[in-house]
Amino acid sequence: MPRVLVVDDNVDIGWLLCHALRSAGWTTDLAHRGDLALDRLARPPLPDLVVLDYRMPELTGEDVLRAIRVHPQLSDLPVILCSADGPRHLPADVRSMVSAVVDKPFTIAEVVAAASAAIERPETPATA
Repeated sequence: MPRVLVVDDNVDIGWLLCHALRSAGWTTDLAHRGDLALDRLARPPLPDLVVLDYRMPELTGEDVLRAIRVHPQLSDLPVILCSADGPRHLPADVRSMVSAVVDKPFTIAEVVAAASAAIERPETPATA
């Protein structure tokens, strides 16, 4: 089973994403803050994918993304960025660092499809 780290400061959204991804066959980990996400990424097992909220207090999604990209063991890790700003309002360099941007509000099917595409995994029939 592929493993995903979900990072969202909104507890409800984080749990919803984890539940949906588990239902689609993923193993999930959840971090409610950017610093906790980086702590989780510092120890095995590493995830196959990160689903990352862009706007978080203190350590933002952009901060976490940049830390991932400069880390030698994480630099190629696929990241899906969830943003209420929409992709055209994100800095170009941020857009270039992610596998996909999912606009908020999103559907669960959109996130599962983006996650599957990011690691080139077919969607399960229940989520397609």
